[in-house]
Amino acid sequence: MLRQFDFEPTLAELRALRDEIEAFRERAEAGEIDAETANSAITDLSRTLTRLYLVEDGQFEQDPATSRNPVPRYDPAHDFARLDGDDARFLQVQLKRAQNETVHELRQARDRLPN
Repeated sequence: MLRQFDFEPTLAELRALRDEIEAFRERAEAGEIDAETANSAITDLSRTLTRLYLVEDGQFEQDPATSRNPVPRYDPAHDFARLDGDDARFLQVQLKRAQNETVHELRQARDRLPN
């Protein structure tokens, strides 16, 4: 039985963020957002996205200085093929929690973009 995880909530939030970033960029280029506000928003957004892309644990947890796959929170999904029973269910819950946290952070990033 092929086991997989539904990443659609994360993908939907990424699409929404992409659209918000594009609208933000257009407003900034049109001069509707002052440079200081735009720069602050870009810095804040880059910090959030970098953390999601590279950090396995929470914002204030120490990650080891080792190489890893991008978006390490979701890396355990590679293990689905070899798991079954309780182990597969545990992994499903682990990934769901990681996704909830990721979606929350993406929504916060989107909400912090200037209108």
